[in-house]
Amino acid sequence: MFSQLNVINKSQKAFLRKLYLAHLLDEEQHNLLSLQKLTGMPRRTLQDAIAAFVDIGIKVDFIQQGQRHNEGHYRISTCGPNQ
Repeated sequence: MFSQLNVINKSQKAFLRKLYLAHLLDEEQHNLLSLQKLTGMPRRTLQDAIAAFVDIGIKVDFIQQGQRHNEGHYRISTCGPNQ
């Protein structure tokens, strides 16, 4: 019975991943490469999670800082449905 309480389903895992990434983006400037190094998550997983932030009311912008499209960082512009 105790082991059933610790089981996390797929949707819960995705939600927790989004919260974790949102926390990281709120604390420091990150791009996909820095998030990948910090979390160990695959690039595609990070891209999907960031794209799905809107599901939990978070809007993220990518701030371009150079000619190459991967030069820059993500920034949370709104957090929650009331903002």
